[in-house]
Amino acid sequence: MKPHQHTFAREYCFVGQEPYGGNFVEVRLLPAAVNSGYIFRTEYGDVPATLDTASARGNTLSLNFEEASVVHVEHILATLRYGCDVDNVIIEVRRQEPTTLRPARWLGMATKCEVIPTAPERELYLCQLCGAGSGSRKCQWAPRRDLTVFGSIADGKLSVLGTRALQDARSLSIRARTLYKHIGLQSFRCHISDEVFRDELAKARPLFRYPYLARFSAAERILASLAFPSYGCGTGLRRDTFFYPQNSAAAWRSEERVSAEIARHSIVDRLGAFALLPGKLVGVHVEAFLSGHANDIAFLSRYRERFVSLSGD
Repeated sequence: MKPHQHTFAREYCFVGQEPYGGNFVEVRLLPAAVNSGYIFRTEYGDVPATLDTASARGNTLSLNFEEASVVHVEHILATLRYGCDVDNVIIEVRRQEPTTLRPARWLGMATKCEVIPTAPERELYLCQLCGAGSGSRKCQWAPRRDLTVFGSIADGKLSVLGTRALQDARSLSIRARTLYKHIGLQSFRCHISDEVFRDELAKARPLFRYPYLARFSAAERILASLAFPSYGCGTGLRRDTFFYPQNSAAAWRSEERVSAEIARHSIVDRLGAFALLPGKLVGVHVEAFLSGHANDIAFLSRYRERFVSLSGD
């Protein structure tokens, strides 16, 4: 029996800070029609989350459609698809009164790009929202498209292997390995389910690669505004939402909320890219070693024809 599509039963929202300018942003999650997928709604227009609208922008995924764009979408996409099992959602992004953005607006430098905000345990909140018995999801009684790979695709830093056992179980297995100077090789592997995403992946924070921007509180706003002038003169780069790399293995481990936190975060990033496919990826084992957002998009775009419906439709 094919699984059905789901959307949210009603509107949900959360508020956080976008990391560059520190502006507060409200995200509203709205029910969406069958087969609509994930649509980001901004002041400048709607942006569908697809491979054709996606590109890598620094250390994040960017979606661009006509005049509208939105960045830092990978974690919320991964959570909706693989942590909440929700297929169709309108994600409305609204910047609140942009106090720190006013100087950039006055100078005509303000960006039109919206940013998905960070918030403490944001992914965990969404997973708990969709937990068993919560009533937050609504079945849409239309078959969900499950995608798989028959055989294997191996291309440098990313490989996908289809297996009969995983296809029969409609399951997804993934291992990510990361390598950083002061901690060395780290690895994490899991079989993805709503519960595993909530318990093993949702607490993993993204790595903040430029800790000098927030090292000195007195200079924090100045440094952030010089680095990202079009977002305003502030910063939302906080330790409770970002992992700050450390210069020794002991200090690195003491910074971690969970073991191998960055390897777990790498899995979430890869799942965010897979959520751009026109269906849910199942029946495969994924290996990722040092794969970044640009590599993810290039891999999926190059081999998109190899991702086929598990049911043959």
